[in-house]
Amino acid sequence: QRPLPRRRLPRRDFGANRLLSPHRLSVMLATSLLCGAFMLPRPPQPHVSTRAPPLCMKVVDLFPDAPTVGGIQVVPKPSSFPDALDAPTVAKAATITPFPDVADVIFAPTGGSDLVAALFVGTALLLGPDFLLAPAGLVSSRGIRPGYALEGVVGELATPDAQWLRDRREQLAADAPLSVRLAVWSAFVAAGLLVERLLLVALEDAGFVISAGVCACIGGGLLEVIRPPLPTREERDRGAMLTDECATRWVARR
Repeated sequence: QRPLPRRRLPRRDFGANRLLSPHRLSVMLATSLLCGAFMLPRPPQPHVSTRAPPLCMKVVDLFPDAPTVGGIQVVPKPSSFPDALDAPTVAKAATITPFPDVADVIFAPTGGSDLVAALFVGTALLLGPDFLLAPAGLVSSRGIRPGYALEGVVGELATPDAQWLRDRREQLAADAPLSVRLAVWSAFVAAGLLVERLLLVALEDAGFVISAGVCACIGGGLLEVIRPPLPTREERDRGAMLTDECATRWVARR
């Protein structure tokens, strides 16, 4: 059997039919009219502010009348600031304070503030400058102690064979007699008076010199409190005896 021939359908232009149909034309016309209505410029609308109106401030004098104190009305003097300031016709020269004479300050009469400053400055000199060197780690075991060193010098001159001097020579803890300590402290107070006058020449303020002396005394005193103490003769002898006994037992066990 022969195959039946295929039937060809007539070719149609769907796009042309769609564009030329009345229904499509009416829809396109309505859409273009709506878009043109939205694209037209709108007339300007009046701006309506939603902010509250600004507040008006008014200065009210609560006390319009002058106060009365003890039956007397206190009225201030009338005054008005001038609109223009006039320069003075005569210029006053500046007063230059002359630098104080060093000799006049050093040999001035001694007052109460000088004695107080000499007391604190002399005590600070006795304690030494170790509290200034401690933050940098420059303080040795002995340290810089002028008062401690001068006690040994005075003791050598007065009583060279004293027990406390022998203990100090052997790096042991020993306190100097009270008479030696008072003599040394008096010498440092006298030196503190001279240093106080020199500081007064440089600083020109006795109160500042006293404050510096008090601060130095506090720093030096705290360092003396935390300084490791030296062993006494009894502690050294007991430590040596215990060391010898430990060595003897160790040898006996071997």
